[in-house]
Amino acid sequence: MRKIRRMLLICTLMLIAMLCAGTVSAESIRLNQKKLTLFVGQSENLTLLNAPASEVTWSTKATRKLSVDENGLVTAKKQGKAYVRAYYNGKRYRCKITILQPVTAIRLKKTEVTVKPGKKVKLKATVIPATADNPKLKWTSSDKSIAKVNKNGKVRGIAEGTATITATAADGSGVSVECTVTVSESGTKTVDPSNPGTTDPTADPQEKPVVTVPGQKQPSARARIYLQVLQSYSDQIVKDAQNNFNWVYDSSYGSKGPTWEVERKNAIARGTANVATKTVKNEETGEETTVTIQGPKIGYCNCALLVRWALKDPKLKLLTSSESFWSKWDSSTQTAGFYFNGSMKKNMSKFYENFEIITVDKTPAALLAEGNLLPGDICGWNGMQHTNVYAGNGTWYEGGRVSVGGYRSIMIDGKNQANRYVFTSFGPVKGIGMSPSGGRTIHQIIRIK
Repeated sequence: MRKIRRMLLICTLMLIAMLCAGTVSAESIRLNQKKLTLFVGQSENLTLLNAPASEVTWSTKATRKLSVDENGLVTAKKQGKAYVRAYYNGKRYRCKITILQPVTAIRLKKTEVTVKPGKKVKLKATVIPATADNPKLKWTSSDKSIAKVNKNGKVRGIAEGTATITATAADGSGVSVECTVTVSESGTKTVDPSNPGTTDPTADPQEKPVVTVPGQKQPSARARIYLQVLQSYSDQIVKDAQNNFNWVYDSSYGSKGPTWEVERKNAIARGTANVATKTVKNEETGEETTVTIQGPKIGYCNCALLVRWALKDPKLKLLTSSESFWSKWDSSTQTAGFYFNGSMKKNMSKFYENFEIITVDKTPAALLAEGNLLPGDICGWNGMQHTNVYAGNGTWYEGGRVSVGGYRSIMIDGKNQANRYVFTSFGPVKGIGMSPSGGRTIHQIIRIK
């Protein structure tokens, strides 16, 4: 009898243990985060741990400040604080969301200064927007043996040479701007360009505000960094042109660098080899001498390369060096679309984590009226094999043949080549590169999340 009772007790205990193992206590159900801080434009997933996702309902009352979808993906829309709630099995779980306005651009009054050794000069910076939660800047010098900078942007010349002073937003947005400092005994001389130190890629030279419509979406924080990278490239080729370094349009890919940094190195190497000789005759003596002519450094770019280079930039790293895509137009079928190379096709799941592809087939004007063309949008066009990036205010970053350059003769590979398109800037520029009319429609947009 005792054995029977003992067996019954053991069976009962085993049954209770099995039932407990299959039951999740109410205490173990909780949000993965009770507090969350996001920048405007950022998104992050909330999860109700130990609860079936299909049975969890998400909601928020602060729909002007943020949105939350059926999977718990929270997207910050407006600066402030709000709550997101998850409902499961009759209970409510709440997460407090703090939404911060990031720094989107930094402007320096001067982008180049010259200072004597031992002397000081103050760099004046403006943080955009004025409502940024953390407007503080971190100042650094590329070479402290030439120039040092303190936490307030005051630069002191140390020894003759050139250094780059960088002001970086302290809020983690990744926004920065640079100033070239030349330390020289010749005296202090400053350069104050007509559009000095502009790193706000949505502003035109007249500094007009970005035109928006009620309810328009805002570009993500990474899209803003993308625009800054494109602006830095555009600013750089302006400086390059003053140093016998030309950027030439070339539609083929061949030896073009997979990244901006690699192509710049290629351009320097091409410049070294870009040499020609010419025989000059002295009219008085009749003697002939051979003169060596040094040609410019030659960098090659086109619309698709420019778009990809900025995505591969160290500030973003949204593509690897081997990954490529471009907009294709099939004239036989009258169809358009983005084409992805083999490296990207192998890892498209990663692509969709960082980007979304939106098919629109509308003019830019129609999209702007809807609030569905955002600064940083990568656009592929109907009727032409062309890709460019919307910069805001009806302007574009362009690696195509548009009004940011012109056709002229230029020495390449030691020979004079006529009618080559040489860039003077990558924008922002009004109009649409390679488009014969303003009525051209955008087929697809790649938008950075």
